[in-house]
Amino acid sequence: MAYPILDLNVLMLRLHDYMRLLEQSVIDTLAGFGVEGQRDPEATGVWVELARYQPAAPEGRLAKIAAMGVRVRRWVSMHGLSLNVDPDPAHFRLIVPCGLAGRPVTTLRALLGDDCPSMERVSEALVGHLHANLAVAAARAAAAHRAPT
Repeated sequence: MAYPILDLNVLMLRLHDYMRLLEQSVIDTLAGFGVEGQRDPEATGVWVELARYQPAAPEGRLAKIAAMGVRVRRWVSMHGLSLNVDPDPAHFRLIVPCGLAGRPVTTLRALLGDDCPSMERVSEALVGHLHANLAVAAARAAAAHRAPT
């Protein structure tokens, strides 16, 4: 779980841009562990194509590996994201994750097996990518603020 608390006005980020920044941070994190994450134009979050990691899975079948749940009050973000590292997959059968019935959920453990990184390694990587992507947004905001009108 990651819950960045940010003033989106200071960063000059609209909500859509902030959600894409969170997704990109997860995609970057996954790439560092050899997993190709992607966006699904029909659903927020980060997805992986199961057939890349599980040959028996149907081609093109996407499974959610990271969920986004952001709340904003006075343009300050709350809540954030959840990246599935090694939770018990049986728990997902008890709910309809993100209200998306019939859409599978996966974890790094399910994709990588014994090569699954520790929670600590994933957390450090995610924080690093969030920091880097937010630094880019902050630099853009600063440049826009300095730009002559």
